[in-house]
Amino acid sequence: MIKKIKEAVSFESPLHVVQIITFTFVIELLLSSIMFLAGLCITWPFFFVSFALSALVTIVVDKEKVSWFEILLSLIIIVFLSWICGLIFDYSYDGNAYHKVAVGLLKNNWNPFFSKPNLSLTEKLASASFNDNVYIESYCKITWIFGASIYAVTGLIETGKSYTLLAMLCSFLLVFYYMRKKEYKLSISFLTSILVMLNPIAVQQIFTFYIDGFLHTIIFMLIIALIMLEDRQTFDMGQSASLVAGLMIICGNIKFTGLLYGGLFCIAFYLYDFYKEFKQQKGISKSIIRETILYFVLVIATVVWGGATTYITNLVRHGSLTYPLTGEGKVDIMTGNSPFTEENHFKNLFISLFSKVDNFQNGSGNTTKFKIPFTFSLEELAKLNIPDARISGFGVIFGGLLIVSVIIMTAWFIKGRNDKKKVIIGLILLVSIALTFGIKESWWARYSPYIYAIVLMAAFVSMSSEKVPLKIAAYIFVVLILFNNCLPLIHTKGYYKDSREADAFFEELTYQNEIEISNSEYKGVYFNFKDYGIYYRINSKLEEDDNVNTTNYLWTKWRALNNINN
Repeated sequence: MIKKIKEAVSFESPLHVVQIITFTFVIELLLSSIMFLAGLCITWPFFFVSFALSALVTIVVDKEKVSWFEILLSLIIIVFLSWICGLIFDYSYDGNAYHKVAVGLLKNNWNPFFSKPNLSLTEKLASASFNDNVYIESYCKITWIFGASIYAVTGLIETGKSYTLLAMLCSFLLVFYYMRKKEYKLSISFLTSILVMLNPIAVQQIFTFYIDGFLHTIIFMLIIALIMLEDRQTFDMGQSASLVAGLMIICGNIKFTGLLYGGLFCIAFYLYDFYKEFKQQKGISKSIIRETILYFVLVIATVVWGGATTYITNLVRHGSLTYPLTGEGKVDIMTGNSPFTEENHFKNLFISLFSKVDNFQNGSGNTTKFKIPFTFSLEELAKLNIPDARISGFGVIFGGLLIVSVIIMTAWFIKGRNDKKKVIIGLILLVSIALTFGIKESWWARYSPYIYAIVLMAAFVSMSSEKVPLKIAAYIFVVLILFNNCLPLIHTKGYYKDSREADAFFEELTYQNEIEISNSEYKGVYFNFKDYGIYYRINSKLEEDDNVNTTNYLWTKWRALNNINN
């Protein structure tokens, strides 16, 4: 058996696993659009059909070089990481206010083409109905579709948030594969891969239904895939192009900003190709025409096909592809969420990067507090359990790390060799800087993966130095980055303990004949009650009653109906 496994594993195995898992997300999205249009909904076979098709696509792309072990390993990874996520409950606001609700509704026969999201699809409402949620209706749905497919298999909604962990692992495998193929040293390859995998926002959101960490990680993978596509002497063009296409389709259907960020990086690399070919061929070549057509097809696949339940339904219902952020009746989601009193986004970015970690909104009476770079307090450590901190959201010492990164990149561009590597890194850096200063909301770390990209590039070029003192300094720099990124994990033990207590409480409630519950703030918890087989009905009047019980999971009000009847 061991001999067969060794024969089934090759240098290309990490890439094959990445392809299979990535294509599973893509095929689920594309297949679901067809299913929804046909009036079908997500059921348990949906995941297995999508996974099988993704393995088949990988075999076709890689010319039948994919082994049975790589396919089995990919499935085991998805199952194992979903199981891990199922052990820890999501305690976040966004996760339970609408992400989990969307996953639960999709698993319970919601068809985004033909109806709007409403809990009346799954609940018997005792005294009050629930309005449609505009965010669930209009926002991108790839993570919800994937989560619903896992939920349909396991029957536990918490397992559906495994997408961030999966992306993190895939990013490690892809970066490691790329760097070893390019013959970088093992230490540099491993550490760079770890830095990408353990990016700060993904680590903070690892056990929540938040999608920002997933987007950050997919963006970094897309950049690597674009670099691979650029290096056609080292990497197979079919593999690289299919990976770029798959990752861009995912990017464009995680969030509206994913379409913007991923699109800009693709455009930058396309323009670089155009410039090279035009200069070499003294005109527009067939290669550029072919690449232009392929990118046009990718736009259609991302927005029209993959984004049919989002972009197209938004256009039909509300007259805007990116409703409710644009169009008639648009919703301003940023002004109320901002902690700043001024609209100067350059100033706000500076304050956010070099202040103490905090999370408050304008009008709360709180103020930002500047600090000396590379210092932090116990008060900040306590706030690292926040998955979307508004102030210094990249971590307690990130401001200092960014200063060092700027110094490293400046020195490297001034003194480094002029080669293709400098051009590619310069291209990525240019897009990252343009987004940093061009996007007004860059002060909020969850919205700005491009800022961490600057630190990643600085770590990579510093480790590439041949001078021993600089290399030692580079490794110290990397350790500090990892320290900053991994600090939020100190709260994992607490999350696990709370989750086990919540699990025990839900188990106790299964002995009740029937109960009434209400949690208007965190409607996602209703699906947790379903998963435990608890017989309940929703009664919103409980929220006004101070004499009823409260669960130890997100303060859900409840009372036993048999007590009322008696």
